[in-house]
Amino acid sequence: MSASNMPLSRANTVNLLLVTYLFAWSGLMMDMSRVPGWLHWASDGNIYAVSISLMFRIITEDVDYTCSRNGSGSPEGCSDGVLTSTEARRWLGVDRSPLLCVLSLVLLLVLCRLLSFALLRYSLRDAIDGVRCACPQQQAKGSESIGNGHIKSEDADVQECVL
Repeated sequence: MSASNMPLSRANTVNLLLVTYLFAWSGLMMDMSRVPGWLHWASDGNIYAVSISLMFRIITEDVDYTCSRNGSGSPEGCSDGVLTSTEARRWLGVDRSPLLCVLSLVLLLVLCRLLSFALLRYSLRDAIDGVRCACPQQQAKGSESIGNGHIKSEDADVQECVL
């Protein structure tokens, strides 16, 4: 956000909306299977959901969970009293491929760095060009500046800013 050179109030609003989207559509706050089909794209493009899926896969790899044998309050797939990590990931809806998750995170990292570079370069280019054009305005009329043994007039500086 800071690279975009946005006013503070607009940046706060954008950050609030972004954080709301990342948390709400990650699958932690609601069951994504209950979302209408035409809105599934919102959860599929959520990078927070990708990182949660990868983290849950790492944490639950080769771990079995015991559950109630009578079936009351037990998740689906727990009829035998043991819930495997694969069944738990499928039940929670975080069963994405780990390779796809890592590639998505690396791609997002590269895209964010390129976007930051482009925005900062644009902002700094405006500042540099602004300083170049401000120099002749700060000099007194009729004054001459000496650079590299050559005498340049004010008109040469103004013409340099226009270019």
